[in-house]
Amino acid sequence: MNLPVPKVSVLMPVYNASLYVREAIQSILNQTFTDFELIVVDDASADDSASVIRSIHDERIRFVQNHQNKGIVHVRNQLLSYARGAYIAILDGDDIAYQRRLEIQVAYLDKNPSFGLLGTWTEVIDKDGTRTGIAWKDTFASEKIPMMLLFHNCFTQSSVMLRRVAIPPDGYRQRVELAEDYDLWIRISEKWKCANLPPVLTAYRRHPEGITSTAKDRNHAAIETVARDTLTRLGINPEPPEYLIHKTNYGYGRADIIDFLEKRERWLTRLREANIMKKIYDEMLFSEVLAERWLISCSFNARGGFSVWKCYWKSPLADSLPLRKNLKEIAKFALKTVLKK
Repeated sequence: MNLPVPKVSVLMPVYNASLYVREAIQSILNQTFTDFELIVVDDASADDSASVIRSIHDERIRFVQNHQNKGIVHVRNQLLSYARGAYIAILDGDDIAYQRRLEIQVAYLDKNPSFGLLGTWTEVIDKDGTRTGIAWKDTFASEKIPMMLLFHNCFTQSSVMLRRVAIPPDGYRQRVELAEDYDLWIRISEKWKCANLPPVLTAYRRHPEGITSTAKDRNHAAIETVARDTLTRLGINPEPPEYLIHKTNYGYGRADIIDFLEKRERWLTRLREANIMKKIYDEMLFSEVLAERWLISCSFNARGGFSVWKCYWKSPLADSLPLRKNLKEIAKFALKTVLKK
């Protein structure tokens, strides 16, 4: 029997999430938007995840159990291959979607056909589901997101909804495992508009044990690969010290602050000049993004006092910052330099 094709396919990878997967699944079943299928793949968990999933009876759930562990990139692509909906929503098996998440994202994609990637504001919960007080509320204008992705991942995976036709044929790429989401967002952003929607519609669960040092090293290496791929589009292949300047806003030690900021300013200027040559991003908008990064870098290092204030204003990067839109941030920066905080 052919089942009706749902508008949304919700994809849920699960691995050793028996304590949390019931709540994750229930958070989807309780959505105000109901035209969805929920596809759950358990990647050969060593705990009772599969039993918990099987105990939940709802015709919208499609459950697949891998008998050998395939790894997260394989599972994410496996889930994509099963999806039938025009829109693809992602929720990992230990996170939570709040009740109107699908409704709000579907409405936005319906009204904005040029958008291929939507995230939402996200709050962080602990292993017991208690709010930590940490929330990620990115307010970047949608047209700036492809440029911000040059510096960091702007999206929480469990908050994302994708237009299926926006997903590249190769989906998630194994070569950047542990940063496979970041890589995918960048590739989608090259052809489609992107946005992060308020309000907070997702809870991301942070586990106290975190990830192992080995996995952390692999994660950092994968992020670097993604960043270098993106910089290559601008014709830049950074040396290791340049990459460190690209990825950080902090100088290490009060005596090193001005030296760091001078290097950071030269790096941001190099990015601007490379874009003028390659024409990857809108020139005026990219200059504004770089000016914002310059202000953030100087503000983060305001403990260096008035010398940091002077360093900020002497750079031509500051000239590209719209003052009216950024008066509050400039005032905070000024106060921090006075207080040396």
